[in-house]
Amino acid sequence: RHNDWRACFLHKSGVPFAALENGLDGLDYPYIEIDNASSMISLINHLAQRGFQQLAFIGGPEEAVIHARRLEGFCKGLEQARLPFHSDWVQAGDLTSDGGYQAVKRMRWVPDPPDAIVCINDETAFGALHAVRELGLEIGVEIAISGFDGVRAARYTDPPLTTLDTPIYEIARQLVRLLAAEIQGQPLVERRIVIQPRLLVRESTQGQKLT
Repeated sequence: RHNDWRACFLHKSGVPFAALENGLDGLDYPYIEIDNASSMISLINHLAQRGFQQLAFIGGPEEAVIHARRLEGFCKGLEQARLPFHSDWVQAGDLTSDGGYQAVKRMRWVPDPPDAIVCINDETAFGALHAVRELGLEIGVEIAISGFDGVRAARYTDPPLTTLDTPIYEIARQLVRLLAAEIQGQPLVERRIVIQPRLLVRESTQGQKLT
């Protein structure tokens, strides 16, 4: 969260900790940050190259750091690709498949609906895939759907899901290293580590390449 009581509580109590992402509280603690902005820009560029021109975003709770940062990257990607932004195409979610499903159902009433849906995480995208299939649209051709995180199940959806893959094992290993250094009082050369996700292109965004 932008202002997370857990980080404030641990910091005030003098308990060593490390975190995935950081908020706006101004506290000094070691953390790992996903490069959300440039990752989303690369995804938007991929969708534009595949011929998708009207992109929607299904996010998460507004107080979540990843919602703000991934939405910011989404908007920057649209700007760089010279694609339109429509506030009606930005839907709230709750990071679950049910949230993704309900968001797509709401968007079907939007005039001139989008031809691609960018989801804040893979779980949201799973629900979006199900909802779009119920609407009778051909996923990957008539409408693209993408996720974020690269969970293993994403490769087995129908069709397989395009996603931004985050190295979970490496993130966990680095967090433990940061935490161990904090516990032992060892100085850290870097208290902020930035992880760059990898774009995994699959059939859910196959589209038609522009010539």
